[in-house]
Amino acid sequence: MGDDGATGSSAADAAGPSSAYVSDGTWTQEALADYRRRAQELIAAVTAHVDLTARRGGRQRELPAYFASAEGVRRAVDAFTEAEFAWCGSFPVRAGGGGEEDEEFDEEFDEGPVADPSVAEAPVLSVLARWDYVVTDVEALLRRGREGYLTAWPQDTEDDAVVRVHDPESAVREILHGPQLPVLDDTPGLEPAASFLEVVRHAREDEEAVWEDPFGVLGEEQR
Repeated sequence: MGDDGATGSSAADAAGPSSAYVSDGTWTQEALADYRRRAQELIAAVTAHVDLTARRGGRQRELPAYFASAEGVRRAVDAFTEAEFAWCGSFPVRAGGGGEEDEEFDEEFDEGPVADPSVAEAPVLSVLARWDYVVTDVEALLRRGREGYLTAWPQDTEDDAVVRVHDPESAVREILHGPQLPVLDDTPGLEPAASFLEVVRHAREDEEAVWEDPFGVLGEEQR
């Protein structure tokens, strides 16, 4: 009984579009085979990542394997995305953020009540400062940093602290863990929005250079 177009599908339909629609290398059987292969690789990468993550217990020593697994998922996603584009010209995964949800969030932030019209144009205060310290005892600094880490993360072990605090920069970050400006956090009229802590180790600068550009110790990628 012939196909009346309402039900069923032919072998040609299952194979994809006819040759009349094949252009620019898309819709080829080679691209379809690679697309299916990349899909299986993505499924395997995600499954392995879920298995590894489900076994995590919050230890610092778990992080290298976790990051390696996450990178494997990212590469599998990239390969799958490229394979789908090669097959049909579509992108299943869009890199980066954005979208309607982000636009709605931006609108909510912009519509917040602000009494002073001039503040509405620039409502965020960023407090920039610099403190310089000379490292005189690395081991003592590391011990204090590890104590700070275990104070902030009491469920972790000393081994975790050793992994986390391994140089002067990481020691200082753990000593300063938590709000760095509590007096401003509790100030009426201000709402904490974000905080960033950058610890930079460098050769001693002369006083003139410090006054000319106090943040010159930051590399271009950090500014």
